[in-house]
Amino acid sequence: MRCVPLLIATWTALHLAPPVLAAPPTPAPAGQPGADDDAPPTAADEALPAPLTPADEARSAPMPVLVRVGDERGEEIWTRVGGQTVDLDVRITRVPDRGERGVAEQIAIAAALAQDHEARVVVWFRPLRRGEGVIVYVAEPAADRVFVRRLPLPHAGADARSALAEAAALVVRAALQALREGTPIGVSAREVVREHEAPEPAPAPPPDQSPRSDPPPPASSSPGLGPLLALGWRAARDGVQPYGHHGAAARAGVTRGPWSGSILLALHPAAQLRDAYTTLRLTRYGAAVGVTRRWPVGPVGVALGLDIGVALFAREADPRADGVMVTAATLTPALHLSPRLGLLVPIAAGPALFLELDLTLDALVGAPAFAYERAGRTEVRAAVDAVHAGVFAGLRWQP
Repeated sequence: MRCVPLLIATWTALHLAPPVLAAPPTPAPAGQPGADDDAPPTAADEALPAPLTPADEARSAPMPVLVRVGDERGEEIWTRVGGQTVDLDVRITRVPDRGERGVAEQIAIAAALAQDHEARVVVWFRPLRRGEGVIVYVAEPAADRVFVRRLPLPHAGADARSALAEAAALVVRAALQALREGTPIGVSAREVVREHEAPEPAPAPPPDQSPRSDPPPPASSSPGLGPLLALGWRAARDGVQPYGHHGAAARAGVTRGPWSGSILLALHPAAQLRDAYTTLRLTRYGAAVGVTRRWPVGPVGVALGLDIGVALFAREADPRADGVMVTAATLTPALHLSPRLGLLVPIAAGPALFLELDLTLDALVGAPAFAYERAGRTEVRAAVDAVHAGVFAGLRWQP
């Protein structure tokens, strides 16, 4: 009877276990017996993705791009390139630009930068050789092709320069979009060098002049002179008032590129000092000439300057006690040397209007002091510090 449970377990395993499907036969390699070269692909074969080629992998990653920036105009274009390309599948990196003049050298440096940074595209900018404007270069060193677009400045003024920077950024966007989509742009680098480094022909003389007349000199591509005007509030921590001597200041001058020269005028109305004996009123006037150098730092500007001038201190006093005698009003001059550090923040769409904040250090030669004489002794009532800090905050117009 011991064999009965074994028979029942065997019958149960055979009849209750799920059916086992036979595995599909493994196809024989092509050229051997059993291979069916004409057999249609199975569903499993069609579901397998095709392997990615290196070109497919390169297209799936953001396209690496270098943008060379080395001057103030390049800074203006760089700030707009970021906004114009935010929706493109590109990775843009900023690198410095030394401002090489020859096109062949520029293209060679672009190729070296592309290799060092593993970038596909290199972008840079140069001024037009004749007149105001900019040249946009977009190079693809691996393909030995360079795209060039010249953008002249239509007219003078801050609005025109802002529109020129926006147009240059749009050119960069269009070129990068075409390259990202696989469309070749530009011409061979050799052709660009041959075209750009050939001497420009002199303009033909007008019909009513002799052919031997000298052609007009080419227009300079260096920036011209521009106006500068600033107006705002100024405070000097000169030791007379506990919270500083407050007033107004105005600066006017001219600019050329990053440099500017100006004249500063300042007025600090009368500050009153009272004690048991007198009421002292002190008014401060200032005039100076200065020079400033500005550097762009992203969307703002940082400036270093130096002012040299004279400060005039007008003193008046009234007695407040019997027996007190005051001297006549005086006007005391003092020479001053004032280095300053400034910050310029644009507050309008164009680069013409800025919020300016300056920190100054005034060093005075001949700073006045005001004293009492009592019983042959001199007691200092108030004195202007020979070295003291100042601050200026206002609006600056510089197209």
